[in-house]
Amino acid sequence: MKRIVYFVLMIAVIAAVQCAKPEISLQLNLKPGDTFITRMTTTQQITQTVQNMTNELAQEITMDMRYEVTAQTEEGISTIQATYERVGFSQVGPFGTFEYRSWESPEEVPLAAQGFAILVGKSIGMKMSSRGEVMAVTGIDEIIDAMLESLEMTVDDQTRAMLESNFKRQFGESAVNENMSRMFAFYPEKPVGVGDSWGSTVKFATGIPMIIDAQYRMVGIKDGKVSLDVKSKIEPNKDERITQIMGMDMYYDIHGTQEGTIVLDSLSGWLVEGQLVQNFDGSVKVTSPQAPEESMDLPMTVSSTITFTTIGVSE
Repeated sequence: MKRIVYFVLMIAVIAAVQCAKPEISLQLNLKPGDTFITRMTTTQQITQTVQNMTNELAQEITMDMRYEVTAQTEEGISTIQATYERVGFSQVGPFGTFEYRSWESPEEVPLAAQGFAILVGKSIGMKMSSRGEVMAVTGIDEIIDAMLESLEMTVDDQTRAMLESNFKRQFGESAVNENMSRMFAFYPEKPVGVGDSWGSTVKFATGIPMIIDAQYRMVGIKDGKVSLDVKSKIEPNKDERITQIMGMDMYYDIHGTQEGTIVLDSLSGWLVEGQLVQNFDGSVKVTSPQAPEESMDLPMTVSSTITFTTIGVSE
Protein backbone atom coordinates (compact mmCIF):
# COMPACT_ATOMS: atom_id res chain seq x y z
CA MET A 1 0.00 0.00 0.00
CA LYS A 2 2.83 2.39 0.88
CA ARG A 3 4.47 1.70 -2.48
CA ILE A 4 1.23 2.54 -4.27
CA VAL A 5 0.88 5.80 -2.35
CA TYR A 6 4.53 6.65 -3.04
CA PHE A 7 4.06 5.87 -6.73
CA VAL A 8 0.96 8.09 -6.94
CA LEU A 9 2.76 10.95 -5.18
CA MET A 10 5.73 10.71 -7.54
CA ILE A 11 3.42 10.87 -10.56
CA ALA A 12 1.74 13.97 -9.10
CA VAL A 13 5.12 15.67 -8.50
CA ILE A 14 6.35 14.87 -12.02
CA ALA A 15 3.09 16.14 -13.52
CA ALA A 16 3.31 19.36 -11.50
CA VAL A 17 6.88 19.95 -12.65
CA GLN A 18 5.99 19.30 -16.28
CA CYS A 19 2.97 21.61 -16.11
CA ALA A 20 4.82 24.46 -14.41
CA LYS A 21 5.37 27.18 -16.99
CA PRO A 22 8.85 28.71 -17.26
CA GLU A 23 9.08 32.32 -16.13
CA ILE A 24 11.59 34.99 -17.08
CA SER A 25 12.54 38.30 -15.53
CA LEU A 26 11.44 40.65 -18.29
CA GLN A 27 13.52 43.82 -17.91
CA LEU A 28 16.31 45.81 -19.49
CA ASN A 29 19.58 43.97 -19.04
CA LEU A 30 22.09 46.30 -20.68
CA LYS A 31 25.85 46.62 -20.39
CA PRO A 32 28.37 49.30 -21.35
CA GLY A 33 29.14 49.11 -25.06
CA ASP A 34 25.67 47.94 -26.13
CA THR A 35 24.38 49.99 -29.07
CA PHE A 36 20.92 49.88 -30.65
CA ILE A 37 19.52 51.82 -33.59
CA THR A 38 15.74 51.97 -33.27
CA ARG A 39 13.28 53.58 -35.69
CA MET A 40 9.96 54.98 -34.50
CA THR A 41 7.41 56.01 -37.11
CA THR A 42 4.11 57.66 -36.22
CA THR A 43 1.39 58.15 -38.81
CA GLN A 44 -1.70 60.14 -37.89
CA GLN A 45 -5.02 60.95 -39.49
CA ILE A 46 -6.83 63.78 -37.69
CA THR A 47 -10.37 64.87 -38.56
CA GLN A 48 -11.71 68.06 -36.97
CA THR A 49 -14.94 69.97 -37.48
CA VAL A 50 -14.77 73.78 -37.33
CA GLN A 51 -17.96 75.79 -37.88
CA ASN A 52 -19.63 72.89 -39.71
CA MET A 53 -16.60 72.45 -41.95
CA THR A 54 -14.61 69.20 -41.75
CA ASN A 55 -10.84 69.49 -41.99
CA GLU A 56 -8.53 66.51 -42.37
CA LEU A 57 -4.84 66.44 -41.51
CA ALA A 58 -2.46 63.58 -42.28
CA GLN A 59 1.08 63.56 -40.94
CA GLU A 60 4.00 61.20 -40.49
CA ILE A 61 7.02 61.51 -38.21
CA THR A 62 10.04 59.20 -38.45
CA MET A 63 12.99 59.17 -36.06
CA ASP A 64 16.03 56.90 -36.14
CA MET A 65 17.79 56.98 -32.77
CA ARG A 66 21.15 55.49 -31.87
CA TYR A 67 21.21 54.41 -28.21
CA GLU A 68 24.70 53.81 -26.79
CA VAL A 69 25.03 52.42 -23.27
CA THR A 70 28.01 54.09 -21.59
CA ALA A 71 27.63 52.92 -17.98
CA GLN A 72 25.48 50.88 -15.64
CA THR A 73 25.15 50.81 -11.86
CA GLU A 74 24.73 47.76 -9.65
CA GLU A 75 21.07 48.75 -9.28
CA GLY A 76 20.57 48.35 -13.04
CA ILE A 77 20.41 52.05 -13.91
CA SER A 78 21.89 52.56 -17.38
CA THR A 79 23.48 55.74 -18.67
CA ILE A 80 22.59 56.08 -22.35
CA GLN A 81 23.62 58.54 -25.04
CA ALA A 82 20.79 58.89 -27.55
CA THR A 83 21.61 60.47 -30.93
CA TYR A 84 19.10 61.57 -33.57
CA GLU A 85 20.49 59.93 -36.73
CA ARG A 86 17.64 60.48 -39.21
CA VAL A 87 14.45 62.52 -38.96
CA GLY A 88 11.48 62.80 -41.30
CA PHE A 89 8.31 64.90 -41.08
CA SER A 90 5.55 65.20 -43.68
CA GLN A 91 2.09 66.73 -43.58
CA VAL A 92 -0.95 67.02 -45.82
CA GLY A 93 -3.74 69.30 -44.66
CA PRO A 94 -5.76 72.48 -45.06
CA PHE A 95 -2.64 74.63 -44.64
CA GLY A 96 -0.70 72.92 -47.40
CA THR A 97 1.56 69.97 -48.08
CA PHE A 98 5.24 69.52 -47.30
CA GLU A 99 7.77 66.76 -46.79
CA TYR A 100 11.14 66.74 -45.06
CA ARG A 101 13.56 63.79 -45.00
CA SER A 102 16.99 64.39 -43.52
CA TRP A 103 18.49 61.41 -45.36
CA GLU A 104 17.70 63.03 -48.73
CA SER A 105 19.80 66.14 -47.88
CA PRO A 106 17.12 68.63 -48.98
CA GLU A 107 18.31 72.04 -50.14
CA GLU A 108 15.42 73.79 -48.41
CA VAL A 109 13.73 72.85 -45.14
CA PRO A 110 10.01 73.69 -44.77
CA LEU A 111 9.35 76.16 -41.95
CA ALA A 112 7.20 73.66 -40.03
CA ALA A 113 10.01 71.07 -40.19
CA GLN A 114 12.91 73.30 -39.11
CA GLY A 115 12.70 72.14 -35.52
CA PHE A 116 12.96 68.52 -36.66
CA ALA A 117 15.90 69.31 -38.97
CA ILE A 118 17.94 70.73 -36.09
CA LEU A 119 17.69 67.39 -34.24
CA VAL A 120 19.83 65.51 -36.77
CA GLY A 121 23.21 64.68 -35.26
CA LYS A 122 22.27 66.06 -31.83
CA SER A 123 22.55 63.88 -28.73
CA ILE A 124 20.87 63.78 -25.34
CA GLY A 125 21.85 61.88 -22.22
CA MET A 126 19.48 59.64 -20.30
CA LYS A 127 19.48 57.53 -17.19
CA MET A 128 17.08 54.60 -17.45
CA SER A 129 16.05 51.97 -14.92
CA SER A 130 15.80 48.25 -15.66
CA ARG A 131 12.02 48.73 -15.94
CA GLY A 132 12.39 51.31 -18.72
CA GLU A 133 11.72 54.35 -16.54
CA VAL A 134 13.54 57.50 -17.65
CA MET A 135 15.03 58.95 -14.48
CA ALA A 136 16.96 61.91 -15.93
CA VAL A 137 17.51 63.67 -19.26
CA THR A 138 20.33 66.07 -20.15
CA GLY A 139 21.17 68.09 -23.24
CA ILE A 140 17.63 69.24 -24.07
CA ASP A 141 18.22 72.93 -23.34
CA GLU A 142 21.12 73.05 -25.80
CA ILE A 143 18.93 71.58 -28.54
CA ILE A 144 16.11 74.09 -27.87
CA ASP A 145 18.65 76.95 -28.00
CA ALA A 146 19.96 75.65 -31.36
CA MET A 147 16.41 75.55 -32.71
CA LEU A 148 15.81 79.18 -31.75
CA GLU A 149 19.14 80.30 -33.20
CA SER A 150 18.38 78.55 -36.49
CA LEU A 151 15.22 80.56 -37.19
CA GLU A 152 15.49 82.08 -40.64
CA MET A 153 13.51 85.15 -39.65
CA THR A 154 13.67 87.97 -37.14
CA VAL A 155 11.04 87.68 -34.43
CA ASP A 156 10.04 89.88 -31.54
CA ASP A 157 10.41 88.78 -27.93
CA GLN A 158 6.78 87.68 -27.61
CA THR A 159 6.94 85.50 -30.74
CA ARG A 160 10.28 84.07 -29.64
CA ALA A 161 8.83 83.13 -26.26
CA MET A 162 5.88 81.44 -27.98
CA LEU A 163 8.20 79.50 -30.31
CA GLU A 164 10.38 78.46 -27.39
CA SER A 165 7.30 77.17 -25.57
CA ASN A 166 6.19 75.23 -28.66
CA PHE A 167 9.67 73.73 -29.17
CA LYS A 168 9.78 72.60 -25.55
CA ARG A 169 6.32 71.08 -25.92
CA GLN A 170 7.38 69.13 -29.04
CA PHE A 171 10.99 68.28 -28.21
CA GLY A 172 11.57 69.03 -24.53
CA GLU A 173 12.21 66.75 -21.57
CA SER A 174 8.55 65.80 -21.17
CA ALA A 175 8.30 64.89 -24.85
CA VAL A 176 11.44 62.72 -24.59
CA ASN A 177 10.08 60.98 -21.50
CA GLU A 178 6.77 60.30 -23.21
CA ASN A 179 8.37 58.97 -26.40
CA MET A 180 10.49 56.60 -24.33
CA SER A 181 7.40 55.56 -22.37
CA ARG A 182 5.73 54.57 -25.64
CA MET A 183 8.70 52.28 -26.29
CA PHE A 184 9.49 50.91 -22.84
CA ALA A 185 6.63 51.37 -20.35
CA PHE A 186 5.72 47.69 -20.24
CA TYR A 187 8.20 45.81 -18.05
CA PRO A 188 6.46 43.82 -15.26
CA GLU A 189 7.44 44.06 -11.61
CA LYS A 190 8.03 40.29 -11.23
CA PRO A 191 8.96 37.30 -13.45
CA VAL A 192 6.27 36.28 -15.92
CA GLY A 193 5.50 33.35 -18.20
CA VAL A 194 3.38 32.71 -21.28
CA GLY A 195 -0.24 33.58 -20.53
CA ASP A 196 0.56 36.00 -17.70
CA SER A 197 -0.85 39.56 -17.79
CA TRP A 198 0.09 42.80 -16.06
CA GLY A 199 -0.82 46.47 -16.27
CA SER A 200 0.84 49.83 -16.74
CA THR A 201 -0.57 53.36 -16.65
CA VAL A 202 1.21 56.24 -18.38
CA LYS A 203 0.18 59.91 -18.33
CA PHE A 204 0.97 62.06 -21.38
CA ALA A 205 1.08 65.84 -21.04
CA THR A 206 2.51 66.93 -24.40
CA GLY A 207 0.69 66.90 -27.72
CA ILE A 208 -2.81 65.71 -26.84
CA PRO A 209 -2.88 65.13 -23.05
CA MET A 210 -4.14 61.64 -22.26
CA ILE A 211 -3.84 58.68 -19.92
CA ILE A 212 -3.15 55.26 -21.42
CA ASP A 213 -4.15 52.39 -19.14
CA ALA A 214 -2.53 49.36 -20.78
CA GLN A 215 -2.79 45.62 -20.20
CA TYR A 216 0.08 43.45 -21.45
CA ARG A 217 -0.04 39.69 -21.95
CA MET A 218 2.88 37.43 -22.80
CA VAL A 219 1.71 35.32 -25.73
CA GLY A 220 4.91 33.52 -26.67
CA ILE A 221 8.65 33.07 -26.37
CA LYS A 222 10.65 31.58 -29.24
CA ASP A 223 14.17 31.88 -30.67
CA GLY A 224 15.18 34.38 -28.01
CA LYS A 225 12.21 36.67 -28.68
CA VAL A 226 9.34 37.46 -26.30
CA SER A 227 5.98 38.44 -27.80
CA LEU A 228 3.48 40.62 -25.96
CA ASP A 229 -0.13 41.48 -26.76
CA VAL A 230 -1.31 45.00 -25.84
CA LYS A 231 -4.82 46.25 -25.13
CA SER A 232 -5.34 49.72 -23.68
CA LYS A 233 -7.94 52.31 -22.77
CA ILE A 234 -7.37 56.00 -23.52
CA GLU A 235 -8.86 58.61 -21.20
CA PRO A 236 -8.36 62.38 -20.91
CA ASN A 237 -5.56 63.57 -18.66
CA LYS A 238 -7.58 65.93 -16.50
CA ASP A 239 -4.47 67.24 -14.76
CA GLU A 240 -2.92 68.36 -18.07
CA ARG A 241 -5.82 69.35 -20.29
CA ILE A 242 -4.51 72.78 -21.26
CA THR A 243 -1.99 73.15 -24.06
CA GLN A 244 -1.16 76.72 -25.04
CA ILE A 245 -0.65 76.98 -28.79
CA MET A 246 -0.48 80.32 -30.62
CA GLY A 247 -1.75 82.00 -27.45
CA MET A 248 -4.87 79.80 -27.30
CA ASP A 249 -5.87 77.49 -24.46
CA MET A 250 -6.99 74.03 -25.58
CA TYR A 251 -8.93 71.64 -23.32
CA TYR A 252 -9.02 68.05 -24.60
CA ASP A 253 -11.75 65.55 -23.71
CA ILE A 254 -10.97 62.35 -25.59
CA HIS A 255 -11.67 58.62 -25.16
CA GLY A 256 -10.57 55.59 -27.14
CA THR A 257 -8.42 52.48 -27.39
CA GLN A 258 -4.89 51.39 -28.18
CA GLU A 259 -4.04 47.85 -29.29
CA GLY A 260 -1.02 46.14 -30.75
CA THR A 261 1.94 43.80 -30.33
CA ILE A 262 5.48 44.15 -28.99
CA VAL A 263 8.46 41.83 -29.48
CA LEU A 264 11.47 41.97 -27.13
CA ASP A 265 14.89 40.39 -27.04
CA SER A 266 14.80 37.92 -24.14
CA LEU A 267 18.41 38.59 -23.07
CA SER A 268 18.82 42.37 -23.30
CA GLY A 269 15.10 43.17 -22.90
CA TRP A 270 15.44 45.72 -25.73
CA LEU A 271 12.59 46.34 -28.13
CA VAL A 272 12.96 44.33 -31.36
CA GLU A 273 9.78 45.50 -33.06
CA GLY A 274 6.25 46.55 -32.30
CA GLN A 275 3.13 48.24 -33.55
CA LEU A 276 0.46 50.16 -31.64
CA VAL A 277 -2.80 51.37 -33.18
CA GLN A 278 -4.65 54.21 -31.45
CA ASN A 279 -8.21 55.28 -32.18
CA PHE A 280 -9.89 57.97 -30.11
CA ASP A 281 -12.44 60.72 -30.47
CA GLY A 282 -13.96 63.53 -28.47
CA SER A 283 -13.63 67.28 -28.58
CA VAL A 284 -11.24 70.11 -27.96
CA LYS A 285 -12.45 73.34 -26.37
CA VAL A 286 -10.50 76.34 -27.66
CA THR A 287 -10.50 79.59 -25.72
CA SER A 288 -8.59 82.85 -25.83
CA PRO A 289 -7.23 84.22 -22.55
CA GLN A 290 -8.39 87.66 -23.72
CA ALA A 291 -11.97 86.49 -24.43
CA PRO A 292 -12.68 83.25 -22.52
CA GLU A 293 -16.43 83.62 -23.12
CA GLU A 294 -15.88 83.16 -26.87
CA SER A 295 -14.84 79.53 -26.69
CA MET A 296 -15.38 76.92 -29.41
CA ASP A 297 -16.00 73.19 -29.01
CA LEU A 298 -14.44 71.32 -31.92
CA PRO A 299 -15.29 67.63 -32.44
CA MET A 300 -12.29 65.55 -33.44
CA THR A 301 -11.26 61.99 -34.25
CA VAL A 302 -7.69 60.69 -34.37
CA SER A 303 -6.30 57.46 -35.78
CA SER A 304 -2.61 56.76 -35.20
CA THR A 305 -0.24 53.91 -35.97
CA ILE A 306 3.08 53.81 -34.13
CA THR A 307 5.68 51.31 -35.32
CA PHE A 308 9.02 50.46 -33.70
CA THR A 309 11.86 48.57 -35.36
CA THR A 310 15.41 48.02 -34.14
CA ILE A 311 17.38 48.17 -37.36
CA GLY A 312 20.87 47.82 -35.92
CA VAL A 313 22.45 46.14 -32.89
CA SER A 314 26.02 46.09 -31.60
CA GLU A 315 26.90 44.27 -28.38
